[in-house]
Amino acid sequence: MNITLNIAVNEETLSAINTLAEAIRTVNGSAVTGTPDAGSKTAPAKETKAASKPAAKTSADKGPFYWANYTTKEHGEATSKAAYDKLKAADDDVVRITKAKFDELEAAAAEEAEEAEAPKETKSAKGKAAAKDEPAEVTKTDLIETFTGFLPKDLDAETRAERREFVSTMLQRFGADKVSNLLEEHWSTAIDLVNRKLAGEDIDLSLASDMDDDLV
Repeated sequence: MNITLNIAVNEETLSAINTLAEAIRTVNGSAVTGTPDAGSKTAPAKETKAASKPAAKTSADKGPFYWANYTTKEHGEATSKAAYDKLKAADDDVVRITKAKFDELEAAAAEEAEEAEAPKETKSAKGKAAAKDEPAEVTKTDLIETFTGFLPKDLDAETRAERREFVSTMLQRFGADKVSNLLEEHWSTAIDLVNRKLAGEDIDLSLASDMDDDLV
């Protein structure tokens, strides 16, 4: 009786041991192959993390990539990392900059361009001012009135004689026998000489400096 009982107990123990070993092999097999069991939460998490890595890399390669070359004073933006790398390979002075720095350089460039345009505007304004200051076209009426005012009828004899001599010398220099026969191209100069004489200026008509250069 005792021997039979001991054998029964041993078989039961052996069966339990076999069952336990089979369970251990099953668990180890799941861990090695990475096959998730019904209660596993770790495997799906690893797959999700692995899947997110390519997306992050793709995002990092997207532009724009802002750059500057402080040697040539150039700046710009590349649409992709590949475009930036190409610029960098062509010129080692090219460096990455932030969007804020790019905006700062853009503002400075716009200000320089505006300042460069300023002299042109000033020159144009001066040209308009000069055109405005140009004397009006002289007419023959202006010529006659100037000389009439230079030799009025109520002028005293001595002054009249002096002024008539001045006018006579002037007409000779211009190659005319009287005021009305002066060439139109000489009207402005003749009027200027008379006005300067009336202002008290001492004019020597024999000197080139006191006459129009074209007449000497």
